[in-house]
Amino acid sequence: MRQDLVTLYPFPSYCILFPLTLLYCFALPFAGRTPRNFLRLARSKLISDYLRPGFEKPQRTGKRTWLGRILNIDRFGNIVTNFHVDDFPDLEGRDFSMAIGAVEIGSLLHPYAECAPGELFVIAGSSGYLEVSVSQGSAAGRIGCQTGASAELTLF
Repeated sequence: MRQDLVTLYPFPSYCILFPLTLLYCFALPFAGRTPRNFLRLARSKLISDYLRPGFEKPQRTGKRTWLGRILNIDRFGNIVTNFHVDDFPDLEGRDFSMAIGAVEIGSLLHPYAECAPGELFVIAGSSGYLEVSVSQGSAAGRIGCQTGASAELTLF
């Protein structure tokens, strides 16, 4: 082929790439599925009777006392409780006590740098829940608790 024709009429790559993209996006995910299976999926009922864990919201046990649970312990050892920050908006200005096992914590801090190394404190986590943390350590290792254990919050 002559060089001047190649430069004038280059082969458009989208002639091959576009059909392959369509095949990849639309046909391959449905490969091996029959129309009967699609109709069965379309007629399936929504699940409305699913189970929710009982520790979704803290339970009020007294005038100023709530009983909650530990939702998660992250890889740093921070204890994530089910006490949401929005449920206790005035926690910063009040005295409180959070008890997990035999350990009570009574200080709410914002950055980790506000406390001394090894000190237990409560912090508002990035997920919006109150977390028990230790500066430069593991709160779960220090307290010795597990996911699902109870946590009690008392406001004074």
